[in-house]
Amino acid sequence: MTNPIEAAAYYEREKAKEQRQTVRDEVIALLDRQTEKGIRKYGQPVDNATGFDWQQMALEELIDCVQYLAKENRELRRRLQDAEKSKAAT
Repeated sequence: MTNPIEAAAYYEREKAKEQRQTVRDEVIALLDRQTEKGIRKYGQPVDNATGFDWQQMALEELIDCVQYLAKENRELRRRLQDAEKSKAAT
């Protein structure tokens, strides 16, 4: 982040997020952030947007999600294997 105001706001949101107690609160905060991001990108909230191929956009987002999850899963499996090797070596 190059804008100091945006960076400060981001860190304040992250700090507030850490203080949240429930998954529901985290989901709501994420929804709020995504809504803000969408308004910055498209100039309007989803409720007012027209002329988009919503199914195509959703499909593209899901494909990205699958890639992110596969990447994270691969990393977690690698870490577990490394931990098991390290434990076996001791």
